[in-house]
Amino acid sequence: MIFEMRTHTLHPGKLAEYWRAYEEGGLAAQDPRLRNHLLGYFQTDLGPLNQVIHFWKYADLAERQAVRGANVARADWQAHLARIRPLMQAQEAKILVPSPVPVMSPTADG
Repeated sequence: MIFEMRTHTLHPGKLAEYWRAYEEGGLAAQDPRLRNHLLGYFQTDLGPLNQVIHFWKYADLAERQAVRGANVARADWQAHLARIRPLMQAQEAKILVPSPVPVMSPTADG
């Protein structure tokens, strides 16, 4: 299993426009197979600002390539990218693998 962390660093003041674009067409433009791999979308509140971070889960790199390739081939996704690219300063993608150290689940006590 692998996880992908994608970070979009936006130009200051463009966060609301980015989310509006995603709500108005980005979500619908995504291939349903890609949406099935989405763990969540987040935005930074402290630290580096103006960032949108999304996490994805795949069985392996081959599955990631197949699913993302199908999405990129969609004309409506390409139209969405054309809308949001001018809002971005930078993009970064990291592939993460689970650590060998067991992770404790968070509890209500903290």
